[in-house]
Amino acid sequence: MAASTKKNIPIVVLAPREVPSAKFYGGGGARDTRRFVEEVKAAWSAQRCETEQEKRGILWSHLGEEVRRELTCLLDGHTRDPQRMLQTIATTYGERRSVSCLLGSSQSTRQRHGETCRAFSHRLRDAFDNLLARQHDTDVTMDKEVVASHYVSTGGKDETLAAVQQLSEQVAKLTTLLGNSQAPPTNVRRPFLCYRCDKEGHVARFCPERQREQQAGNGKPLRK
Repeated sequence: MAASTKKNIPIVVLAPREVPSAKFYGGGGARDTRRFVEEVKAAWSAQRCETEQEKRGILWSHLGEEVRRELTCLLDGHTRDPQRMLQTIATTYGERRSVSCLLGSSQSTRQRHGETCRAFSHRLRDAFDNLLARQHDTDVTMDKEVVASHYVSTGGKDETLAAVQQLSEQVAKLTTLLGNSQAPPTNVRRPFLCYRCDKEGHVARFCPERQREQQAGNGKPLRK
């Protein structure tokens, strides 16, 4: 009998795959900068980078030569902190407009002549994402009074704001009408008043005194 032999089972170790990230040259605008920052952070997480050197290696390998020189100049040669480097990239090449300006740009975005619905929706979403990202970076939120004053000062026309104001007025009117319908009636009917005896509760036609007079004239006994 052949002796049973144990099969060697190979052990496969799967290393975390690197998140692909295109090189950053700084000329793609705020949207390209935001995408690059998010991809670098995702690469750090996928590679399970534990040291600053590993993070810096991934970041530095995806930077164009012009961006590298700009970082070296802005950081005065201190390019060892990857978090600071990434923040400098976001500040230098990212969105610089104020929240108020981005809000006006987002609200004034309209579909262009010949533009497809898909292209318009992407452009509208980009404007909205720029606003949210800038709010997050600057920790600034817009109050509705500030938004309204912005439209007045810039002469912009916001159909949504006008519709909300009109709806608020209609709700106020309906609330007033509903309150009036539930209020107790003001015109309360007065009880019947007999003009013969000046007593309430009956009219002259059914006045007891009139009935007594009629019965007395006919010679019939009066009813008690």
